[in-house]
Amino acid sequence: MSGVNLKLAWRGALLVLTLTLVARITFGIRRRGAKSPVQTAEAEAASSTASWYDAGERLRVERFPSARPRGPASALLEKGKVVVLERERTQAELRRLLKRRALMAEGAEVIRRRAAVAEGSKRARKRAVDEETLIVAVSMQQQSSSSVEAAGAAITTATEGAPRRIHVVVNPFGGGGIGKATLESVLPIFERAGVEVTVLETQYAGHAGELARTTPLLDAFVGIGGDGTAHEIANGLLRRAGAERVPMGMIPAGSGNTWAYDLGLESASAAAEAIVRGATSRVDVMAVQAAAPSDETPSDAPSGASTQGPSASVSEYAINICGFGMPAAVLEQANALRWLGSAQYELAGLVLIATGKTRYGARLEIEAEDGTVLTRELDECSFVQAQINMHMGKRVCFAPGASMTDGLLDLVIVSRSGGLDILHANARARGASHLKLPFVETIRCRSYVLTPHPTSGDGGSSIALNLDGELAGAAPFRVECLSGALEVFSGTLRTEPNDTSDQFEPQLVMSLVRALDPSAVD
Repeated sequence: MSGVNLKLAWRGALLVLTLTLVARITFGIRRRGAKSPVQTAEAEAASSTASWYDAGERLRVERFPSARPRGPASALLEKGKVVVLERERTQAELRRLLKRRALMAEGAEVIRRRAAVAEGSKRARKRAVDEETLIVAVSMQQQSSSSVEAAGAAITTATEGAPRRIHVVVNPFGGGGIGKATLESVLPIFERAGVEVTVLETQYAGHAGELARTTPLLDAFVGIGGDGTAHEIANGLLRRAGAERVPMGMIPAGSGNTWAYDLGLESASAAAEAIVRGATSRVDVMAVQAAAPSDETPSDAPSGASTQGPSASVSEYAINICGFGMPAAVLEQANALRWLGSAQYELAGLVLIATGKTRYGARLEIEAEDGTVLTRELDECSFVQAQINMHMGKRVCFAPGASMTDGLLDLVIVSRSGGLDILHANARARGASHLKLPFVETIRCRSYVLTPHPTSGDGGSSIALNLDGELAGAAPFRVECLSGALEVFSGTLRTEPNDTSDQFEPQLVMSLVRALDPSAVD
């Protein structure tokens, strides 16, 4: 019984303790939520007061009603209130102005620091160029005056024959000023080597060729630009009498620079160093006698070229390519798409393929390497292109076996005109494997005459010529190789093809060809 009583007592105590805790918690919550009379009065005063000024005015009116301003005093009080508020606004505006000036000063300091860094980088680059040119000059002085024995058109490296006074032709506005910038980058190389430079600036298209043809020459004539500039200068020099000509230099500053690339001059500094060393090669050129378009007047044939060919003609030299068919048609189409930049040629080719303007017919009379004359009838072809050097355009190896010094032309013929065949041949040319295709062949020859078929050019297709990336003349035409006709400053002449077959564009085209023609093989 006593055990039962003890258990009831414990339960009663726990119940009392629980009720006590609940009461305390409830009382504490109510206490924290309640406000004292003082706090309530302060809150009411704060809610009824808009500012410290209004609060003071209210207190003064309620406590001292007899001192309430009237008449002029009241107006003066209101004016004082306006002044105080205006002063507050002025001070806030002043703080904003000071903060703005501080930010501007901080920005100016950042700009000054960046300018200092840029100037330091510019000076460092100039020091690097000066050191490089000094090394070149010292190495030149240490070389002996002996020369490497020439073999045919091999390179001459005798420093004793290096030019001392040269003309340098530059277009100061072409390519966004790249010509002028290139000139400034190579001038220190010439100065360190003691080469006196006379700069000639072109004023219009064709001016570089005119300067090369008419300017009293010094020890060398050098151009800054791309393949078009090289074409102009070569034509100007080759139109002079043989005794008047001087070595030609080409400092690459164009979009393709294919000719300079095959001369072993991949950079402006490499070209300038070849000039100060006096390293030259005698390279072949093409003499082209073509039919004159209706808007051109005939001119004299190039010196050294045969007089056989079209009677009314335009005469020109080519140092890289002479293209008939698609090479000329793409160039004509691309001239209307210059706003596309470097993509203009690819799109021009696609336009011609889409419109079916790719078919050409012609008769070829070819003087082969051994002197025999061959006749070929081409009923449906897209390319007939002769080359002096291996590469064309954007360094595409279209004539893998071509040599600049062998006295022969490499005549490449694509004997199909279907769009897929053209794309296939061009994509394979990026790896110099297009000659494996059954419809692509190369003929090595001394000269050839091309006469277009009467139906060639139907549908608006061009019968013009592409000479080194320039439109000149039209078919029929005659091309002859002039062996070693031009002396140029060079590095080691290129003999290996430039393989770009792993790039996105040829890979995409080859995928398309495989999808449409599963019989195509790599």
